[in-house]
Amino acid sequence: MRVRSLGFATDLAVLRAGGSTIVEEGDHLVVRTPSSPNYWWGNFVLVAASVPVAAGVEVFHREFPDADHVAIGVDGTDGAVPASAVGLGLEADVSVVLTAPAAVSAGGVDADVRPLSSDGDWEQLLQLRQQDDHPAVQLRRQEDPAADDAFQRSRVDGARRVVDSGAGVYLGAFRDGYLVSTLGVVCAGSRTVRY
Repeated sequence: MRVRSLGFATDLAVLRAGGSTIVEEGDHLVVRTPSSPNYWWGNFVLVAASVPVAAGVEVFHREFPDADHVAIGVDGTDGAVPASAVGLGLEADVSVVLTAPAAVSAGGVDADVRPLSSDGDWEQLLQLRQQDDHPAVQLRRQEDPAADDAFQRSRVDGARRVVDSGAGVYLGAFRDGYLVSTLGVVCAGSRTVRY
C-alpha cells in the first residue's frame, strides 16, 4: 500500500525508527509497537481511503484481540471523515499536518538549544512529558498514574531508540540547565523529515 498522507508517511517513519513493526497487507498496514502495547497510535491499522472503515475495524479486532479500544487510520489527504465511518460508534480524530518545502529559521531563541544526549537529558524529557497539561493526558494520569508513567517512559525510550538508530535527533531548549521544550527531527525519506 502506497501511503498518500504525508502525515501518516512520516508517522510511520518515526515509529519504524523507534522499533515499531509495520506489515503491509494489500489495502492496509498493521502497525505494532511491542515495547508499548498500550500506545494507541503505535498499535493500529491504517487502511486505504477506498476501504470501508468497518472492514478496518474487523482487521483491528483480528490483529489486536485484547485491545480495549479501536485505532484505525484512514489514509486520506482531504481531511474528511469517510462516510463509511458514520454509525460505527467511533470518535473521529482528524489531524492537521503542516508541511513546508524547506526548513526556515525562527530567529534567536533565549535558551541553550542542543541535542539530548545524557541520561539526565532523557530523564528531564520524561518529567516534561509527565507534566503535560493536555486534558487527555491529565485524565489518563488521574485514572492510572502508574500506567501513564509506564506509557510516558515507553515513549521516551522510543524517542531515544530513534536517536540511537541514527534516524533522528531530539533537540532540547534548556534554561538554567532545565529542559523547557523539545523538538524531534527524524529522517522520513530521501528528501523528507518529520518535526
